[in-house]
Amino acid sequence: GAKLLVHSVSDRQVDEELLELLRRNDAVYAPTLVVGGFWARAMGSIALDLPAEIDDPNHCVDPGTRAKLQQTAELQALLPEARRSPEAFYRRLEGSGMSLA
Repeated sequence: GAKLLVHSVSDRQVDEELLELLRRNDAVYAPTLVVGGFWARAMGSIALDLPAEIDDPNHCVDPGTRAKLQQTAELQALLPEARRSPEAFYRRLEGSGMSLA
């Protein structure tokens, strides 16, 4: 069993079975809610089939990754059907008895 869950669950609703497993393992959940705005911008570019603008003044993003980000049609195919917000997942855990970091 996992002891630490980071980021979120986004491909399905959080159910009681998952919460019970996390509680039983005394797992800690560390949400990454601050990246949500950037994630939304990236998802918007995919949904609208417009390549995302990359703000990378130090040139940390390699050319291969830049090229992949331009292929919005391929990225659309990777999205799960039922995309859930990280905030909804966090709210579900908030009152569940979980340890939150």
